[in-house]
This record gives sequence, structure tokens and C-alpha cells, in this order.
Amino acid sequence: MDIRYNFLNTLDHFPCELIRTLWTLQSLDTSLDQNEDEDNQDQIAVQMENQVDFLEDLVQSRIKTLTLQRNELLQMQEIRRRYDATRSKDSSKNAPLTIRLNLRNSNSNRVDKASRASVKNNTGKPNITRREEPQEETYCVCHNVSYGSMIACDNDSCSIEWFHYGCVGIVRPLEGEWYCSEKCRREAKKNELGSKKGLKR
Repeated sequence: MDIRYNFLNTLDHFPCELIRTLWTLQSLDTSLDQNEDEDNQDQIAVQMENQVDFLEDLVQSRIKTLTLQRNELLQMQEIRRRYDATRSKDSSKNAPLTIRLNLRNSNSNRVDKASRASVKNNTGKPNITRREEPQEETYCVCHNVSYGSMIACDNDSCSIEWFHYGCVGIVRPLEGEWYCSEKCRREAKKNELGSKKGLKR
């Protein structure tokens, strides 16, 4: 029993009506406390249900997000697989190109420096009868045949004359004069001065 109502046991000498009234008040107060406890339990139950609903919605939302991410990953893997397959097919179908330089002219030992490279595509039918190809002339300090981009020394008396870009450390076409060595540069300047003196005479 609540300590607030312990004093009722000491009121036996009071009139019966008063004691009955006090007991009635005690009963009503106890009923109210029980009703409050039930209301609190109902509120707690409602709150718990709301929390459960919120957690279920959160879990479902997370599952949907993970499912979308998984589908996107599978699509990216499929696109990558198709791309690799297409790339491998295209690379096997491409015919190789042969790049050669037209270095010599039948009328002159010097090659026109404006036309330094030409691309040759072998699209014709192969000849049935074979004939021996003449041995190609070699160039550059590497004594190899002509291939890729090449540059000519501007010294007319240069013993080598033509050089591969890679052998002389050139990566792109140059503008102006170029000499393979300081010796060729001096010879070219000397020849140029000699020609000017001959014109003055």
C-alpha cells in the first residue's frame, strides 16, 4: 500500500462516514494510478511500433540502394566485356600498314626535302611469279634501310646525308637548317662563304 494512506489505519476512532469517505478517496486514487500506468504502457507500445516501422523502412531503403548498386555494377561489367570482345575482333581484322620513305630520285642524288614520307598500302593481288628485289640502300649512322621519319643533313658534302629521327634524338619535324654534327655545320658555312666570294669576283 502507498505510504500516503498508512495513516488511515490510525483513524478508527473517527466517525464512520469520514473513514468511509477517506477509503473511497483512496480507492479512486488507486484506480487513477492504474489507469495512468495502462495509458503509459499504451504510449510506450505505440512508440515501439513506430520505431519498428521506422527501422523496417530504413532496412528496405538500404536493400533497394544496394540492389541498384549491384545492378549498375553488373551492367558496367557487361559493357566492359562487350567492349573488350569488340576491340579484340577489330584488332585482328585490321591489316598492317607499311610505311616507307622515298629517299632517292632518278634524276638527282638529293631528295626533295618537302616529300620525306609516303605511305604504301599493299592492296593489289600478289604476283604469281617471284622476282628478286634489289638490295635496299642503307642510311644513317645505324647503317639500316629507310623506315619511319628521316631527316637530311643540310651539308651537301655530308657522307651519310640521311638520318632516322630516333637515331639522332628528334621527335618531330624541325624548321630551318639541321646538321648532323658540328663538323658538317662548319663545312657548310665554309662552302657558303666560298660560294659568296666566287660570286663577288
